[in-house]
Amino acid sequence: MSSKQVTRESQADLSAALTTTISYNGLSVVAAKSANGTYAIQVAENGIGWSDPGPDGTQHTEATVAAGWYDSKGTLLGHVLREETFPRGNGNAGASFTLPVALPSGVARVRFVVRDAFTGHMGTEDVTKF
Repeated sequence: MSSKQVTRESQADLSAALTTTISYNGLSVVAAKSANGTYAIQVAENGIGWSDPGPDGTQHTEATVAAGWYDSKGTLLGHVLREETFPRGNGNAGASFTLPVALPSGVARVRFVVRDAFTGHMGTEDVTKF
């Protein structure tokens, strides 16, 4: 596929995952509120794709990390996403990402989505306690 097709497919995948209540479990995702409106997102090792080792032997993963927030009626109020990289550690304990999420009042649920760039695997977690 061309890079444009890959980008469109990725965007469609993310949009579908953000706008449904179906759980995606290709990646095991856990999101927890951190300081100043930032969420720490942990992805378990299983399902993550890693780059080929570089000249120094290091590897990394690449992912799109997104969040969408909803009111009590299930209406999407807003979303944020960004591309992230994470270096592979010696313990192979997965990957950690951070995502700033500024929630307005009236939010009932936040859905976090992680899409691995190497495998296309996706995982979601819904958070209802802020």
